[in-house]
Amino acid sequence: MKLELKKLQYSEFASHETHCFEADIWVDGKKALFAENDGRGGPNNYSHPVLKGESYPRCGELGVTKIIDSIVAEKKGDLRSRYDHWVDEHDNSTLMDTLISLMIERKLNEKDLKKDLRKYVLFTNEAGELMQAKPRSRKVSPEEIELIRQQEDCTAILNDMPFEEAYEIVFPTVRVGSEIDA
Repeated sequence: MKLELKKLQYSEFASHETHCFEADIWVDGKKALFAENDGRGGPNNYSHPVLKGESYPRCGELGVTKIIDSIVAEKKGDLRSRYDHWVDEHDNSTLMDTLISLMIERKLNEKDLKKDLRKYVLFTNEAGELMQAKPRSRKVSPEEIELIRQQEDCTAILNDMPFEEAYEIVFPTVRVGSEIDA
């Protein structure tokens, strides 16, 4: 099952106890749910998305619960490998909120990393530490990367590698399962 978060609208200033957001949740390429949270610590609210030409949700709370139950049943193993017994102590709605939070974190982390890769040369040194160097010009260029490679003790330059590999170096524990595409 491929779970995706689309049309994410996130408010950092309104996120206090939880993420303040609105987003569409897609399952296997189809829009399945609309999710939102006001950021003040409560659980997420889920409803059916209003599709083009519809002015009301397609079915009631029971339909939403079935979708959440099927998503959680599929992803429970991934959550259990990360959170162990905590997964068995919580209901499916809480576990769904956890999945959505992880997906939001992934999207925010991706955005930050892409910005950093445009602004800096990111590299790991021989001690395995993540380092950054500001280029002399405004943009990171191949020439700037080569200059850093010659001046520093780089073991890997993140700007030169595929984004997924760079992401795993910067955020090694954020993902849950290989099929959650945030």
